[in-house]
Amino acid sequence: MPATTDTDTARPPLTSIVAELALGLSPCLVLGSLPLAAQLVAHIDGAIFGELRLPPRKLLRRHDGSFGALRVARDALPWAPKSFAAIIAVDTLDHGDAGAALAEYCRCLEEGGTLIVVEALRGAAGHALRSFGRGLRRFAPEDLTALLLNAEVSAPRQRWPAERYVVTVGQLRRT
Repeated sequence: MPATTDTDTARPPLTSIVAELALGLSPCLVLGSLPLAAQLVAHIDGAIFGELRLPPRKLLRRHDGSFGALRVARDALPWAPKSFAAIIAVDTLDHGDAGAALAEYCRCLEEGGTLIVVEALRGAAGHALRSFGRGLRRFAPEDLTALLLNAEVSAPRQRWPAERYVVTVGQLRRT
């Protein structure tokens, strides 16, 4: 078991940070893969869960239906423009074109809507091992900020949960 420091215990858990940021924002879409995205959905009233990575047969076998999960492609979401007050993207930028994925998320956000991006920190040991040989990309916090600014998201700010993630949040501004 890894040692914890005072700074680790002083930081709130990831689920608490994301639930606080999404409080009162409805409708809310959570995009990601099991199990982390499903944990977040359980803490957000009325959230819709878009599963990105599991094949449909695995999704049906592992998911009990309580979150209304839909299998979706991150670069072609099946919702109309401006459908959501908030979108929470959990570990979705590590495959393919992150800029295209963020543009699609912004398409589905209302004007002034909230985009919350949860990504594993670059260099986090467990994620580095999972990523090895699969072509996954991890971002430094400053890279996430730059990506969001390029995707019409204003004033991105970051929160640091006790887990090895960074939560980057901002509001959509269409130009």
